[in-house]
Amino acid sequence: MSRADLRKLKLIQTLLLAPMVALVLAAGAIPFVRRLAWRLDWGAKPANDRLHMAAVPLLGGVVVVGAFAGVGWFVGAPPWLIAGALALCAIGLIDDVVSLTARTKILCEVPFTIIAAGRVDVPPFLPWGLQDLALAFWILTATNAFNLIDGLDGLAAGLGIIVTIAVAVIAIAHHNPAVASTALSLGGALGGFLIYNFNPAAIYLGDAGSLAGGFILGVLCLDAVRYAGESRLAILAIPALLMAVPIIDTSIVMVTRLATGHGISERGLDHCHHRLYNLGLSQKSVAYTLWGLGALGAVWAVFISLLWKPTIVW
Repeated sequence: MSRADLRKLKLIQTLLLAPMVALVLAAGAIPFVRRLAWRLDWGAKPANDRLHMAAVPLLGGVVVVGAFAGVGWFVGAPPWLIAGALALCAIGLIDDVVSLTARTKILCEVPFTIIAAGRVDVPPFLPWGLQDLALAFWILTATNAFNLIDGLDGLAAGLGIIVTIAVAVIAIAHHNPAVASTALSLGGALGGFLIYNFNPAAIYLGDAGSLAGGFILGVLCLDAVRYAGESRLAILAIPALLMAVPIIDTSIVMVTRLATGHGISERGLDHCHHRLYNLGLSQKSVAYTLWGLGALGAVWAVFISLLWKPTIVW
């Protein structure tokens, strides 16, 4: 077997093992973490602005981020990305326990989004200073949009898996196994969590998982645009399509709350998934519907990426 064949075999093994190991780690740790959450009384209790009728333990996000960080470290994920994810996981965990204000959370997130914006490799599409601000704003938006979409059993985890698969496909098509492995590590961790999170959910991500997960996804979406060349359309369209459902949902909620005189940061049952549920769909049907829309956006993003630099996978 030639060296090229050995490298290809090793690459395939990494791409297969990364999500599998992350999935096994997450799925194996969830039962222990659930018991810990019950013991500490860290759970999401029923409320007027929530759909679940019984208390559900949190800490699922800690498992997801931990599995991602462990596997990501071995497959070459950037240390700054892992560190940022762990930091946002800690911020989210504090919020899960003591309920930080929206302003406090955003102020805590800003430094990590700025650092990430300076690290990602995105083709120039704005003057230097403006581009860094735009990238930081995107990562901050993705972080909080993913946090806000996490209001229905299985929805956020499923959408996150779809994004990671699409990013991995784009990275593989453009010969970047490091990005692909990083994306699949998160996808595998979310997959292990989804086993317990799909309706009826036995555990939730909590802000510890949704903030960190959104941060990682925001960065991965920017990794996916590095092959767009000088096309500003592709640079703007690819991340927007990958995160279409969370971004559209957040935009609708912001506009409707401003129009009705409500605070943007208020909790409520006015998200897209709540609206579909109120139309008579079951929680599973709502999740399937929004997963389908997320998959359409992801497929379109992959198509746009390949338009500018079509290559053979290997």
